[in-house]
Amino acid sequence: LNNDLENIQSSLSQGMVIVDRELRISRFSPLAVRVFGLVDSDVGQPLIGVPTTVPLPGLRDALLAVVNGDERRSIEAASEEVAYLAQIMPYRDRHGGRLGAILTLTDVSELVALRRVAEASLREFASLADALDQVVWKRDHTMRRILYLSRRIEGLTGWSAEELCRNPALLDDAIHPDDRLAVAAARGMQQVGWSVTYRLIRRDGQERTLQEMATVLEDSNDHGVVGTLADVTRQTQLSRTTELLAAGFQTLAAGEASPLALLDGALRLAHSNAGFAEALGVGTGAALQPLLD
Repeated sequence: LNNDLENIQSSLSQGMVIVDRELRISRFSPLAVRVFGLVDSDVGQPLIGVPTTVPLPGLRDALLAVVNGDERRSIEAASEEVAYLAQIMPYRDRHGGRLGAILTLTDVSELVALRRVAEASLREFASLADALDQVVWKRDHTMRRILYLSRRIEGLTGWSAEELCRNPALLDDAIHPDDRLAVAAARGMQQVGWSVTYRLIRRDGQERTLQEMATVLEDSNDHGVVGTLADVTRQTQLSRTTELLAAGFQTLAAGEASPLALLDGALRLAHSNAGFAEALGVGTGAALQPLLD
């Protein structure tokens, strides 16, 4: 049996340490020495106190918890160069009684390195997104879950990104009731993207006009939608004011009784009505320009 165990230990790709109920070392595999400074003479000695190559915070408490009834504990042990996942499980007899604990050590350095790169990329992306005037967002393919929101959303709506990611209905319910059908019609996963302008009622009750632009992701591994939200309240108000003034001028210009002319910034004639030309006794349109010069 010892021969079998030695061969099994040598074939494992994980480090392993077995301790009894007093946390004394019963057995360890060759790969365990990558984390614990173990030698053969350590068998029978307490595992706690053996020097380690990486910190293992909470090791003693985790071992005692498993010995006394927990089914599993996990500890992440990492340094700048390597990372290990330490998992602690009960060591039982054939009747299920607990004789101690088994600690396995898995080298997860590559996974941790990839995670660190991903986290750094995410931080960089978030910094860039937060620097934009527009809100950057991502939703799943159902448009019911918000996967990401840049922090500018709070200034735009009054709700924080965390609140809206937890409860996406807050954002959709804030769309003005008169605009909801138009928004629902504009959004659609059957197209490559959309652009729709609608009114939104902020948390404080103020009304803002937003432009939502979106692109449907075609990546087979990511069925989602990304886009931006921009506050176009001022532009919309200016556009409406301009349209109103233009309509008013056209109405006045159509009148024949009052002479009316419109000059541009260089004092060139842009428009005049018949009453203005008649008052000067000349033809309308471009024929008036030499007289003005």
